[in-house]
Amino acid sequence: MYLILGAGISGVCTAFYLSQLDPEREIVVVDSEGCVAACASGKAGGFLARDWPRSQLSRKSFDLHVELASTLEGPTKWLYRRVDTYSASLVDDDNSSNNALDWINAAAKPSQIGSTANTAQVHPRLFCEALFACSKASLVHASVCDLVASDGVVTGVTVRDNDGKIRTISASHVVVALGPWCDHFVREKWGIPIREVGGQIGHSIVFQSDPQHPIPAHCLFTEMNKMEGPEVYPRSDGSIYMCGGGSSLGDESSSDDLLPTSPSLVKPSERAISKLMQLSDSLFGSSRMKDTVVKQACYLPVSEKGALIGRIAGFSNLYIGTGNAVWGILNGPATGLALAELIVYGESRCVSLSRYNPMEK
Repeated sequence: MYLILGAGISGVCTAFYLSQLDPEREIVVVDSEGCVAACASGKAGGFLARDWPRSQLSRKSFDLHVELASTLEGPTKWLYRRVDTYSASLVDDDNSSNNALDWINAAAKPSQIGSTANTAQVHPRLFCEALFACSKASLVHASVCDLVASDGVVTGVTVRDNDGKIRTISASHVVVALGPWCDHFVREKWGIPIREVGGQIGHSIVFQSDPQHPIPAHCLFTEMNKMEGPEVYPRSDGSIYMCGGGSSLGDESSSDDLLPTSPSLVKPSERAISKLMQLSDSLFGSSRMKDTVVKQACYLPVSEKGALIGRIAGFSNLYIGTGNAVWGILNGPATGLALAELIVYGESRCVSLSRYNPMEK
């Protein structure tokens, strides 16, 4: 049995591709929240750019997104679509003509930085749910406790079920895909010297646009007072996702960057959400905005030297996939396929994993 710890995009994509490469093997996914994409994978914006990260992993993953959307009804099931992408400075009063971005106020000097040839978007939670359903994996609502291993071979993981009972789930292979919480378990509890993984907080809101004022398939990156401003992603269902963090929300010295001990303890900062609400009002105005549907925060898994994807040294059947940071949704499919190939074939055939060695040098 394949056992995957974490039902975010890395875990879900690994489950999906394992089901494609080895359809007879049982797959179990353990998640402390009891649902798919409960953390960052369900709260991300879903922007995809084929060439921006400038990596083989990202280019392959963008192409996999295209393939999955084509074969699994992505435009309908997870709102996949190609987009034109722009950058613009936000000003208090802009009287200049702005035909390209006439759906948003105060966007000065817009420039196109991506087109339908190389940028796209998905609804991350819907994407994860659809792939998980296709994988036929079982979801277990439980918290990870300890690794069960002997002589470099993992035989299972002990978990605490939702009712408090502790039990062991036996497995032939274990994949750790716990986002920023990988560090807590693998490094701190299990004492395995993987590269350090931390959490970077991000805030976002989702609101409905007025159907009388449709918005084209655009995504927007902004700058405010020479600092990074909010990102705006209208979706094909009429909702608008807007995110920002750090200096643009006044959070640069916030203690919110301290990763909570459990995903259930992640709460949005009232200050950051209030700032996003103010910005959304100035950018769209009441004529284009309806009710705000979601106010949320999440922690992105980050590592100083990039993502950790591969087998954990010292064990023949223990693997990890985390640390894709802001490109988690983009890189999810290739991360999952690479891990599945590594498990089934003994090597990643879709991309080289040499730069993603999870171990400390």
